[in-house]
Amino acid sequence: MVFINFSNHPSNIWSKKQLEETRQYGEIIDIHFPNIEPYLNKKDILDMVDDYFKLIISYKDKDEIIVHIMGEMTFCFALIERLKQNNIKCIASTSQRIVNTISSNKKETIFEFCTYREY
Repeated sequence: MVFINFSNHPSNIWSKKQLEETRQYGEIIDIHFPNIEPYLNKKDILDMVDDYFKLIISYKDKDEIIVHIMGEMTFCFALIERLKQNNIKCIASTSQRIVNTISSNKKETIFEFCTYREY
C-alpha cells in the first residue's frame, strides 16, 4: 500500500508517533498541498482538483493507495469526493491542540498528533 501525504506538513517533520502509525499503511509519499488563492472561482478550483486527482491516481498503478488530505476546505471537499467516487480511501489526521499564552497579543499553538480518521 502507498500512503500519500497531501498536506502542508511533509512527513520528514512528523513526530515519531505519527511516523510509526503511518508506516502501518506502507510507503509514505509526500505531495505538497498547493496554495489556494482566496479569490479563485469554482472552475479554477475544479481545474486544480482535476490536476491533483490525475497526479494522485497515477500512484494507483503501483499499489493500493490511501490519501491523507488536509488543507483548504473547498478544494479538499471537491478532491475527496472525486477520490472516494474512485474507491480511494481518504483520511484526516487528528491532533490535540495545546495553546500557551505568551503575552496579551501572542499565543503559541502546538498540535500533537493523535490518530487518523476516515472521511
